[in-house]
Amino acid sequence: KIVGNLYKEMELLEFDGKFIEISNERMRGTRSDKLLWRTVDQFDREKQPGLCALSKKMMSIPFELNKKCSLLLQVSAHFQLAVYSADNAHCSKHLDGGYGDRDNGRK
Repeated sequence: KIVGNLYKEMELLEFDGKFIEISNERMRGTRSDKLLWRTVDQFDREKQPGLCALSKKMMSIPFELNKKCSLLLQVSAHFQLAVYSADNAHCSKHLDGGYGDRDNGRK
């Protein structure tokens, strides 16, 4: 039931045109999905209770790992949502920093 509610909430976001296609990634063949970046505060607690709850639970993971494993992880309040269409949408394995002359130093 929880997963079904998450799908419905994401479907409504897609219907509202919130997801965007990254055209340069599509041209390079890296990905053909649509993305949406949100912070916890941008989720509507009434319209998106599942996404709001999920994001808060995901934010607790670094705290739990730090407490149990002393990893010194930090919390990110930004979440990337991706929607894949039924017609062979994909996201190839890649590094966000790029390769060769496209390497920006981020890994």
